[in-house]
Amino acid sequence: MLVFGGGFGTGAFKDTAALELPTDGSAPFWQGTPPITGITARDQAVVHLDPASSSLYAFGGFGSGGLPSRNTGGVHLADVQRLPLPRPAPAEGAGRLTAPRPARAWRNATSLDGATVPLHREASAAASDTAGRRLFVVGGLQGDRSLADVWVADFAASSALPTRPSWRQLCSDTSCGPGPAARWGGHAIYDAAQDQLVVYGGRQSGGTTFGDVWALSLGPSPRWTPLAPEGTVPPPRWGGAVAYDAARRRMLVWGGQAGADAVATVDADTWALSLDGPPAWTRLMPEGSPPTPRRSMALPPARPAAPTNCWCSAATARWAPSTATTSRGCAWTACRAAGRPCRPATARR
Repeated sequence: MLVFGGGFGTGAFKDTAALELPTDGSAPFWQGTPPITGITARDQAVVHLDPASSSLYAFGGFGSGGLPSRNTGGVHLADVQRLPLPRPAPAEGAGRLTAPRPARAWRNATSLDGATVPLHREASAAASDTAGRRLFVVGGLQGDRSLADVWVADFAASSALPTRPSWRQLCSDTSCGPGPAARWGGHAIYDAAQDQLVVYGGRQSGGTTFGDVWALSLGPSPRWTPLAPEGTVPPPRWGGAVAYDAARRRMLVWGGQAGADAVATVDADTWALSLDGPPAWTRLMPEGSPPTPRRSMALPPARPAAPTNCWCSAATARWAPSTATTSRGCAWTACRAAGRPCRPATARR
């Protein structure tokens, strides 16, 4: 799990760290990287993991980076920064793998086309399409103004500048039909089965906290559609943790906050929004002790599904590239990034 930046009180950070998860049953441990040059400290940025290039990207946020590790003032940002991540490699001790350890230098990956980039912002709802190498950004906060636009960063579009994503605006406030009100701190997932974004909750600058759900189709003409899920509806919130459970085709939401900090209600509940059939909310009751209530927490992206042109190796019980495409490089990179255990009986994909 990778952690970057964040805020506390009036300060923001720009350090990175990797949480190692040994496969031999030994305790997890942190590998920290000291604060480094090349990026400004920031809070509530959007991050995107691109396995194909083995890079972590950061967009926007709030901060200025005037001090070595944190800052006490700042502005909303609109830059894109890339942190190269070395491939996982065997470490000392049987059964141990090191996670991608952050490098010591971020690299500017901001688009050179200054006319086609999102406005500077923080606290956007974001969703990653790992297989398609796309990052979607919905709304956010610019100064005291809530935003309602939608942008997509394509990390595979440019062959001339492969490490700089190409931005494209999908929706203005009104171009995709009546849509969700402007907001920040919302929750978004990419639903590959329907090629759509699903957005839940968020907060307006005026103080309203939302609990509505919207879907944005991502065809040639994107359109917003309000959803009316069945079941008990979770309380409105912003700043919760969100994930997409592809196996069950559902959005998972944990925690978050309702209202401003001075009068906040902070949650520690877990909810699932099923998208396989009529949308429906279900409250989950996981065993064990959940974390204490909170909002605006970091959440690692889900491990990507096995990419096309990979097959399940009976020798290693892990995904491997098919021979026909190994020489092209892209299949090897993708399979290696998703090289998790599989069932050897799985047919070649």
